[in-house]
Amino acid sequence: VFVPLLSNRGNHKSWPPVVAQDVQKHVHSLKSTVYQVKGQVSGHTVLPMPVGIERVHEAESMLIKR
Repeated sequence: VFVPLLSNRGNHKSWPPVVAQDVQKHVHSLKSTVYQVKGQVSGHTVLPMPVGIERVHEAESMLIKR
């Protein structure tokens, strides 16, 4: 519930840039930790996703539209 709200850049418009960057780093860290724990619980070894992975699909769709 918190990740979509806090990772949406539109919600950061009135925040100071330093605060927005800090929140984004903490959200990414939380997502990575949850992803790794979920993998451990299911018996798999998983690595954390790189920063900015959420925007890969946006970039892909923009390239396809060209």
